[in-house]
Amino acid sequence: MANDEQAAGGTDQVAADTAALAANQAERAAAAAESAVVNAEIAAAGVATVAAEQTAASEQRIAEWQIQQETRHSQISQEVEQHRLQNEQLTQGLAALQTSLSQIQERLANMPASPASREQNRGGDEPPAQAEPPKEEKPPERRRAHRWT
Repeated sequence: MANDEQAAGGTDQVAADTAALAANQAERAAAAAESAVVNAEIAAAGVATVAAEQTAASEQRIAEWQIQQETRHSQISQEVEQHRLQNEQLTQGLAALQTSLSQIQERLANMPASPASREQNRGGDEPPAQAEPPKEEKPPERRRAHRWT
């Protein structure tokens, strides 16, 4: 019976030690789990920070691009307006020149023949002979300066 009590006491001790070890391991597992949660939160915060920085940089690049596009659009619009005005001025100038040309052509058509040509034509039905174009004269030769040798 003494052995049974001793064996029962030893078993109780082993059970208590095993329970203590299990409790200790459970505490360590809980601490490891809490540490993993904290590390995950820190990592998530780091990822969120990097994502926020990248998003801000992207938004800044987009804003700069939009400003460049608006500036370029403004420049192109000004150039188009200048070309339109220039085209309008050229069109008006062309119309004025065409009107002047038409008026000159009408005056030439309505203009009587010159008196000299009328007198020549009275003598015969032949039109007046066209004058020969003047002959081109050669320019005088340049004299060379005397060279002393």
